[in-house]
Amino acid sequence: MKSIFKIALIASLFVIGLPSIQAQKTLEEGHIEYEVTNIDSESMEAQMMMGTMINIYFSKDNSRFSLQAMGGMMAVDMITAKASKTTTLLMNMMGRKIQVEQPEEEKTAEANTPTFDIKYDKSDTKEIAGEKCIKATITEKGSNESVIAYITKKMKFKLPLIEKMFPGLEGVPMEVTIKAQGMSATITAQNVKKSVDASDFDVPEGYEKMTPEEFQKAMEGMGGLGF
Repeated sequence: MKSIFKIALIASLFVIGLPSIQAQKTLEEGHIEYEVTNIDSESMEAQMMMGTMINIYFSKDNSRFSLQAMGGMMAVDMITAKASKTTTLLMNMMGRKIQVEQPEEEKTAEANTPTFDIKYDKSDTKEIAGEKCIKATITEKGSNESVIAYITKKMKFKLPLIEKMFPGLEGVPMEVTIKAQGMSATITAQNVKKSVDASDFDVPEGYEKMTPEEFQKAMEGMGGLGF
């Protein structure tokens, strides 16, 4: 179970962990629906991630990441509110619902921020969910493994907690192929909507509230699933 959770989190955080991009005529409010469309692994746990749904909601002031896996047995939501500078983490693991409020971290020195070599190939294109995309090959310096993404420049969104993961990427990925823990996973956008409702960013009731420290201890008690 630990590997399932971390595979899902690595893949989904890559999809949403991008800085906002600057381009003309961009879509600044909307909803992108992604699906895990391919898993290359002999692990049954990894294969259980097939069909995982990832939804990104974004507006000028708020953003929401929502993941549902294993037929709804695992769900993770992160709701970020610009006004309060707070991210709310919601986790539902087989019926146990936990809510954690995490203040936005202060900006610190970037000595430990990974650096990436990003190469674009405008001749390699795909149309994904109605958007024309170009290929981007992203390699962390000092690593031999690359992430392949097909990106569009017609949208932008920002999630403060993880926006520094891949600084400099000039677009929003509509398809990502990522390798982690001996497996390969492809995540592909299925649908793009050009508007959101205010209720998309509401924090639901019925979750057990914890501090970040209490959450970490709870995850350790559930098999070391903490971040």
